[in-house]
Amino acid sequence: MARFFRRARQRQQHIGYFAICFILFAFAAAFVRKIGWLAALGLWLACVVILELIYRWVLALGIRNRKKWWAQPRSYRYWRFYRLVLYGTAAAIGSMIRSPVLGYILLALLAAGLLCAGIIRWLTVRESQS
Repeated sequence: MARFFRRARQRQQHIGYFAICFILFAFAAAFVRKIGWLAALGLWLACVVILELIYRWVLALGIRNRKKWWAQPRSYRYWRFYRLVLYGTAAAIGSMIRSPVLGYILLALLAAGLLCAGIIRWLTVRESQS
């Protein structure tokens, strides 16, 4: 039973890799009408080989530099904050694109910020001259 769970865990770690291969296959299949199945499968195979080479290079790079700060694994709590920031940024940009009122409000806020920055800069230059 432990062997089953060990294999399931190993497969789970490679699901992202298989998803990328599937996306690359969908990308190659989009060209089937123009270049044919054989060429599309060749394109997919080339993309997967390149992906495999990059994957092995990244693993070797991490193993060679195990003690560097960027090669050490991060905890789940570390990535949770950045994921929250990414989702919030995507939601804000999406709402700015879809809502003209919010876009104008943000443009006005940007103009007011630039005006305030100009006033502050003018006052500091004026104080340094006196």
